[in-house]
Amino acid sequence: MSRRRNQLMLFCAAHDKTFELGSQRDAGWQGKCIHCQRKVLLRRDGKPHSGSTLEHIWPRSKGGSDHPDNLAIACSRCNSQKGRKIDILDNDDPRLIKVVNSLKKRKSDRLRHDINHLPADLLWVITNLLPTAPDPFNEA
Repeated sequence: MSRRRNQLMLFCAAHDKTFELGSQRDAGWQGKCIHCQRKVLLRRDGKPHSGSTLEHIWPRSKGGSDHPDNLAIACSRCNSQKGRKIDILDNDDPRLIKVVNSLKKRKSDRLRHDINHLPADLLWVITNLLPTAPDPFNEA
């Protein structure tokens, strides 16, 4: 997995209230899948652990970007199921729109506004992670 993807996962974990960083230096992040609320884990540097995946709320196959606003962390099972059942639908299909809106709301409800309590090395990575493309997420 690329370093950029690990940084995006780290960004998602840091901004999601369900994720907490372990207290030991080598401890990673533990949080909940954006879909099923099952426990998911990341290493401290953002590398996925235990089947954690980067979820594109508005699917990449539909023009969704890697902009942090369009990303969440999901377990591999849920992400795969969404890909097979939802991501294949037409852009204006009510089922796709319903799932996307539900995920947007869930992400908004879980948003952690204050990240200043994080260790300096993690805070630097998170605050210096810039979006690479305009976000089509809001156009959905």
